Amino acid sequence: MTLSFYERLTKLKEFGLTEYQGRAYLALLELNISTANQIPAVSRVPRTKIYGIMRQLHDKGLVQIIPETPLKYKAVPFKRYLERRVDQLKEESEELEHSIDKLSEAFKIKPHEPDEQGKFEMFYGRRNVRDKLRDMYSNAKNNLISIGNEHSPGRIIRTSISIIEDIAKAGVKIQYGFPVSKENWERIERLAKFADIRHIDRIPSMHFIVVDSKECMLVHRIPNDEDPVRGEDIAIWSNDNAIVTTMEGFAKDTFEGGLNYQAYNLIRPSLNSVTNWIRSLDIDYRQFLIQLGRNLGIELAKKCKANKLDPLLKDIKEFWESYKLGKFEVLKKKPLLIALEYNMECNKNPDIAKAICDFVKSVLGTIFEERLGAKCSVKEVDCRPEGQTFCKFQVDIK
Repeated sequence: MTLSFYERLTKLKEFGLTEYQGRAYLALLELNISTANQIPAVSRVPRTKIYGIMRQLHDKGLVQIIPETPLKYKAVPFKRYLERRVDQLKEESEELEHSIDKLSEAFKIKPHEPDEQGKFEMFYGRRNVRDKLRDMYSNAKNNLISIGNEHSPGRIIRTSISIIEDIAKAGVKIQYGFPVSKENWERIERLAKFADIRHIDRIPSMHFIVVDSKECMLVHRIPNDEDPVRGEDIAIWSNDNAIVTTMEGFAKDTFEGGLNYQAYNLIRPSLNSVTNWIRSLDIDYRQFLIQLGRNLGIELAKKCKANKLDPLLKDIKEFWESYKLGKFEVLKKKPLLIALEYNMECNKNPDIAKAICDFVKSVLGTIFEERLGAKCSVKEVDCRPEGQTFCKFQVDIK
């Protein structure tokens, strides 16, 4: 294999050498045996640094020092260096393996009581989302319910089938809702060995999962395909009781409204016309998030104590900022104008941004109506993805 100078220099850097160390070693490979004064012209390493660099290469086992006057240097074959590195790594690996229990005990996470309020976490990138989903599967003790799209069975099998087999054997009740098609039929049949699967007509743009009524995650796939690694997915995870309860309600309603996948496969031809009609309505996930916002608003309103506007605004601000969702500011009282800043990168996708703003409007409006006992409408007047610092909402309470 023939590599250019810069390709060889890059390889040496991958083994931990600095720019100057790599250049000096490559020069010495050309010169074979050389004094320190001969190396700078070939390597372009400053003369003032060359003695220190050669000493460092000697310490790494890449250079042999010949004790003559003046001192001479000879390159050690890189193969010998690699063989020595392999031996060192084997020794370190064995030593580390024997130290696992001791080090784990020394650096264990301090146990603490769980927070009374739930938590939220954002995950970016398909690998990170995949790893979190695998953790959720592994944590399942009683039940798991998940709603996905036509590509979900393939992704699940590629990333989590071994975990699913294990938790199913341990008695975890697993339920899936997917659109069934000829393309994903074989994957669904494989999953059906361990789970109850139902066909759903509405194709969700987002995948969501709820585990043991304790934690949930909403995932937007970018792009929507079966690749287990490459993708710019965005996910929101939470163990907040109100969020989990709302998500679980949607998941159960969707699942229970579905049809056993085998029964659907038998009558699928007669359902095609109905399915096409539903799709022609162009129902998107924004409507789903608006309804989710209403249900969440009802749950959050129960947590608020205030029945008057000013203290209620204070309650909402405390909730928004305590969960680290961003900033909440009241800009004006008449008409009521609220500025919200989100701690999420929704400005990369205008459609997702609009859907999130619709969700927030639904949550806010429902809280005001439930606590104040009055009709309320919320209108977005400025949206951050359109160039604003905050998303601004005007609230009209009648």
